[in-house]
Order: sequence, then C-alpha cells, then structure tokens
Amino acid sequence: MKTDELLDKTLLISIVDGNTVLLKQLVSLYFGNLPRLMSEIKAGIDAGDAQKLSFNAHALKGMSYNLAATAVADTAYELEKMGKENNLSEAAAAYALLEKQAQSLKIATDKFLKEIEEQK
Repeated sequence: MKTDELLDKTLLISIVDGNTVLLKQLVSLYFGNLPRLMSEIKAGIDAGDAQKLSFNAHALKGMSYNLAATAVADTAYELEKMGKENNLSEAAAAYALLEKQAQSLKIATDKFLKEIEEQK
C-alpha cells in the first residue's frame, strides 16, 4: 500500500492552510478518536448491528476525508453502505482492510509530521 494512496499530503497541507500547529492538532484528534470508532465498527459487525456499523463508519469516513486519508475514508464509506443496505456479508473482510489501512496511515502520518519538523 503506497503512502500516497493513504495520505494526500498536498491536500492535507491545503486543508490546514499550511498551519503546522493545526496539522498536528488535526492528526492528534484523528488518532485520538480512531480507536473508539474502529471498536464501534467492529462491535457493529460482530453483533450484526447494521445501524451501529453505518453510524460509526459514517463518522470515520468524514473524519478521514478531513485528514485527506482517502483510502481509509473510501473503505469506511463501503462499510457505511453495507450498514445502510443491511448487508454485512462482506463487512468482516472490509473491516480487515480498514485495520491495515489505519495502521499504515498512522505510519504515514508519523513520517509526514517528522518530515515537516525536519524542514523547520
């Protein structure tokens, strides 16, 4: 999985208008909320609760688009649709992909923040 697919750095810098303090806060908020949302998505899948899955996947989708994390947002959107359509047959596989993407995104954002610090 390529970093560029996980994190659109140019878009992210544009979102925060070049403000690195805001960027760090956005990343901190994202990864502060990510474990709870991932847990709620998994719980929805495990319980067969389509509404819970859809609600939490929707929240993760929006949060991810705000971080320019398109791959995670797209997978969250697929999970959201599965919940809305009450069709969870592929949800476990989509969640497994989402977990890998979220782990890779953390690595990519940490690397990006380090690059920004080194430029100062």
